[in-house]
Amino acid sequence: MHLVLFFVNALLFGDIVRTDMTSSTRAIETDYSGRKARQLLIHPFPARPADLVVPRQNLFGLSNINNAYKFISPFINAAPRPKGRNPESPRTFSSCTSRDGHMGNCVPSSFCNAYGGRSGGSCGSLAVCCIYTIVKCGEKTTLNNTYWRNPPSVSSDTSCSLTFTLDNSLIEQRKPICQVRLDFKSFTVAQPNPATSHCDSDYLQVVGAVNKVPIICGDNDDQHMYLEAPSPTTEFLFLMKFGVSSVTRTWNIGISLIPCGADFLAPRDCLQYFTRHMGTGSVKSFNWRDASGMRQLADMDYKICFRNEIITNKQKATRICYTQCITRGDGQSFRLGRFPSSTSRNGAVNCPDDFVLIPNGFNPLIPTDVSDRYCGGALNPAATDGPSATVCSTIKDFSMIYHTNDVEGAISTEIESSGFCFDYEQRLA
Repeated sequence: MHLVLFFVNALLFGDIVRTDMTSSTRAIETDYSGRKARQLLIHPFPARPADLVVPRQNLFGLSNINNAYKFISPFINAAPRPKGRNPESPRTFSSCTSRDGHMGNCVPSSFCNAYGGRSGGSCGSLAVCCIYTIVKCGEKTTLNNTYWRNPPSVSSDTSCSLTFTLDNSLIEQRKPICQVRLDFKSFTVAQPNPATSHCDSDYLQVVGAVNKVPIICGDNDDQHMYLEAPSPTTEFLFLMKFGVSSVTRTWNIGISLIPCGADFLAPRDCLQYFTRHMGTGSVKSFNWRDASGMRQLADMDYKICFRNEIITNKQKATRICYTQCITRGDGQSFRLGRFPSSTSRNGAVNCPDDFVLIPNGFNPLIPTDVSDRYCGGALNPAATDGPSATVCSTIKDFSMIYHTNDVEGAISTEIESSGFCFDYEQRLA
């Protein structure tokens, strides 16, 4: 085993190697993305002349890594893999789950150390499940399953960014990447301007995606986004901007890569994609929370999609139904536009600016009540005001659209607009 590890390190760390006649210690120092990795290898072979310098190679040059991987891959591939799969987290063939439930990459421990990651347990006889977390601003990364967390302190009137590079010539990516998924494990920044609902103080902006990605702020724990890459070789910029606020800013965003052709790619133009087993769960607008006040964000315009799930006896659902979430605090599970909280509105005439669009939505108890657009203070397709009701759609692919204009808040008498929170369920007819 020691001999195997010796050759692995020799293949990987072909950097500057200096030896002298008085020492049998090789000092190897490398630089990757601004990080220093230093390793001492004690070897039993005779020392080389003092003036011998082996030509420098990049630590993660393809020739070294490919040779190393070919050498050790039989040991890794023959080892048992962790069982189970989180359907909410896209995985590639090299992904793994750590002992504490984090997604990582199954790599030799020397890879993990050089990248600055931590071991989350074994995933092979010569490999560990490497968890990689960035807690600095202005960093760059190429690693699948990266976690980007806030630094220990975040000041007002500053910014924090992360650049993610896609390049399938890199050994850590291997396959062309078509989508990037962001999972907001936690996300709290300043609330939008209460007068306009714009993210004037703090916000997250995503640059580089083909699909339209809204600027968000406020509270967004457990939300997610799918970003469509313009090509397999490109860069995404994630920019956090902070104004003057007393809010404690915190975030922990998981970044995972989805290869082209994977069966868990989101449908085109879907910012969110839900793949829950049995087709049940909840969906909510960005910054929705069971709390009073303006929670709706301005200038939202995105599509939310749901994978058609198998419900029973190998039969896929034929409809998807939405019901307002039950609130236990001061929040409202549905309020869009300028109407009172007890008023239901639907249709293009009543809901021209802020609405949820459910294609051919209908009340399953009153199938003649049909509408596409919904706003006001209650979800209901009835032609007249009514209490909240379940709304179903049989149009596939299952999806909905959320739209708000760019003039919100007190200016347009929408002070209490909360956005929406729906429980959804896929059903058979």
